[in-house]
Amino acid sequence: MKTQSIPVLILSAFLAVFSTPSSSLAQEGAPTDASGHVTMTMGRGAFLISATGGDGELSFQGRTYRFKLGGMGLGLLGFTRVEAEGEIYNLSNIEDFPGTYFQGSYDWAAGSGEGVLWLKNTKGVFMKLRSKSKGVSLAVGGEGILVQMAGEK
Repeated sequence: MKTQSIPVLILSAFLAVFSTPSSSLAQEGAPTDASGHVTMTMGRGAFLISATGGDGELSFQGRTYRFKLGGMGLGLLGFTRVEAEGEIYNLSNIEDFPGTYFQGSYDWAAGSGEGVLWLKNTKGVFMKLRSKSKGVSLAVGGEGILVQMAGEK
């Protein structure tokens, strides 16, 4: 697997966010049969431009894979720590899991917050995440999250 530098990955995620129209993925005919399960922990924070980082695990076809998260967005104020778990849809090949996932939304959290988030990558793979966040933040606009594989567990 080809590795890229973090600045290149962050720039790629940033460009991908602003070249993709935002929409409500949950209303766009998201699939109903899960092909895997994911858990992740990430932190995000900044002033006007946000940065996101973290890691997670994907359970897919009887195997567990580790991955790293990174991303950029606009309109965030504050810092939050997010723990999320959920289902993966439209994943038939592990090579389709890494990449940039998109979210077009607004959200806010103060103290502890819970929510459901739909993300979709360029290969048509969906993540439906149930998240719990701690911290104080305000975000408006789109955000991209870059997923990089870190090996099989």
